[in-house]
Amino acid sequence: MTKLAKTVAKIVQVAASRTTARPGIIGSRSIQRAAYSGQARASLFAATFVGCAAVIGCGGGAAHSTIGPCSNVVATGSPGLIDELNHAGANIPHNDGRQGYWYTWNDGTGTQTPPGALGGTCQTTTFAPTNGQACTSGSGFTVSGAGIGVGVEYGPNCASCNYDATAYKGGVRFTISGIVTGNLRFIVTTAEVTPVEFGGLCTDGTKCWDSYGLNLKVTTQPQVVEIPWTSLAQQGWGTPALFDLRYVQMLQWNVQNIGATPVSFDNLCIDDVSFY
Repeated sequence: MTKLAKTVAKIVQVAASRTTARPGIIGSRSIQRAAYSGQARASLFAATFVGCAAVIGCGGGAAHSTIGPCSNVVATGSPGLIDELNHAGANIPHNDGRQGYWYTWNDGTGTQTPPGALGGTCQTTTFAPTNGQACTSGSGFTVSGAGIGVGVEYGPNCASCNYDATAYKGGVRFTISGIVTGNLRFIVTTAEVTPVEFGGLCTDGTKCWDSYGLNLKVTTQPQVVEIPWTSLAQQGWGTPALFDLRYVQMLQWNVQNIGATPVSFDNLCIDDVSFY
């Protein structure tokens, strides 16, 4: 476990125009949001993000815990630790019913280390923690970008299930560091935005995958970041959806291309991930 973090940055950014339908649910299907940056970009953006979900469940590496068929799980609220990354393989511990693994992904237009799976595919990629962290570097991405993520309830061959995280009343905590050119965004993917063919509820094609998330700043100095559930919002290019904690599937840290400059990132590292 890395112990370098010296700064605690607590992000509190509550999105406006949000309704709470019932405990664990944020947002409303009726909320209309402005387009992210045009329909053409939205289509490319969403099409590549299919791969973000598709490649999870396909990560290689030595087993940290056995990965079998997944099932829908209701969390008890303890332990909140998802992964301290003090192990050799891609798989996360079976804490509070979770099972999943780390992975990298990209849009296929640049280079990434460890190599990321191309968006829209389900393939085996090798990923293992380095010095007690999950790290990735890359450059040259010109469509939607690239990222790193972890599944919280996934099985082999990209099979997805739902993790009911309503017992965790706060949000997500993690340590992050790196150098980034592009828009760094943390997202929590749920079944509401995942297409039905990947185990979700979304039927809107390229308008799926607009996950609830929050833009981040990062430095070379590791920071412990707490992100409350209430600070998360969709970007607006996809179908408005509820944020329902009963259907959590994965967490991602994506570097998005939102301008003319290609995406690049050096030693983007994640550590000590937990619900709280």
